[in-house]
Amino acid sequence: MNTRQTTIFGTLIALVLLGAGCSFTPVSSLPPKDAAEGLKLKQESEIVIRQTVLGVGGKFLSWLGEQGEDRSVTMKQWVPGASAELFWMIETEVETEDSKQAQLDYEEKYADSPVGVAIPSPPKKEHEIITKQGTLTTTALGQSETVLPPNLWPEGESDYDTNSLIWLSQKQYDELANTRSTNLRLGLFDAQLSSALEITDNVRNLINKFFKDKEASTEAEDLLIIEADPDWGYYLLKVDGVQTRVRTIEAKNFFGKYKILANRSNPLILEMVLTPASKGALSLSPDELLEGFVGYEVREINNAVPFPIQTEASNEGQPQQ
Repeated sequence: MNTRQTTIFGTLIALVLLGAGCSFTPVSSLPPKDAAEGLKLKQESEIVIRQTVLGVGGKFLSWLGEQGEDRSVTMKQWVPGASAELFWMIETEVETEDSKQAQLDYEEKYADSPVGVAIPSPPKKEHEIITKQGTLTTTALGQSETVLPPNLWPEGESDYDTNSLIWLSQKQYDELANTRSTNLRLGLFDAQLSSALEITDNVRNLINKFFKDKEASTEAEDLLIIEADPDWGYYLLKVDGVQTRVRTIEAKNFFGKYKILANRSNPLILEMVLTPASKGALSLSPDELLEGFVGYEVREINNAVPFPIQTEASNEGQPQQ
């Protein structure tokens, strides 16, 4: 291949890469241990969260018909091991009620049309943007045993004194790090929340069995214990625009699997994959079974302080091992 051919070939490759959306993102060269321990929050820090199903988000989630939008969480107050106040917002694209009715009318009118008879195209679906938001305050970052997945966050203002939201409490973190086990309750079993949600009889039966029936109290406590893997785990997320590999503690119990940032002052649950049992979905329809697997993943943390970033150029999604 002569010089001219090499130049043309290189240009074509560059065009292909650009056309494929290939981009270069800085990647942190910090060891995962240092990256995790240096990842701290402050006022106005932002956490970007995406809902997942079966541990998968993005396009796959949209294909399932579930919400795939990012939830923006802004810290209004952060006192490690003590309290936090956060403001969250999510914008969701939903089909309008008029559009849904038009689809139903079309299907009803032409559902029994004989073969060979031309029918018009279905009406175009119309969508609108729905914004949900709320402010949550917790004073339970020291001793809580309960967390609250983001898809269950209520709109408006809510205060919690026994729920640490998406962080382990320092008590839980210390127990998990030192003994590889601790108790972890999901907030959907809280009386305050369960009474406000439309939940199935299966869930109510599960609540009664595990949290109100004294004879089942021992079994309930066993199901609440999360057990950590003996080895450290790792998790990739963007921190201030830099792809960063952080060290985690990975644990699981009857209700789900959890990846927790290995940082005592910021034990953020970076990923939560819930099982159907978390919603009492032990013998439900396929749609309810799928709903039982809803969890979340933290995608980005911005305005962290002061995060010691060391970077090197790399392709998107290719972190240093």
